[in-house]
Amino acid sequence: ELLDRQMEWWLFKVVWAFSTGVFGLLAAVMFCYSVRTSLLGCFKLGMKIYHPSSPGIPGVPGGLDALEAIVLVLSPAGLALVFCHMGDCVDTAALLLGLCLGEVASFCA
Repeated sequence: ELLDRQMEWWLFKVVWAFSTGVFGLLAAVMFCYSVRTSLLGCFKLGMKIYHPSSPGIPGVPGGLDALEAIVLVLSPAGLALVFCHMGDCVDTAALLLGLCLGEVASFCA
């Protein structure tokens, strides 16, 4: 039915392109925040290794605090694996690597 009406077909294409772009931006933001939490997890693990007597969350044993930090560190890798499985692996990996390097550079600068 849309093939008979040219205007509605172009409107459908424009709406589809905008929605795909918005979902792509949301995925990029999600990955950037995942990289930031990974950096926080690295910091927490470093504190646990170099200062084992440092206080963690009150009422939570040190092992759970370290486990939380390990999950935070591994979350970008899991997210990247899911994104690569959904799309073209080489292009997606290059995009995610660029996002990761940019986020680490902006965080450490």
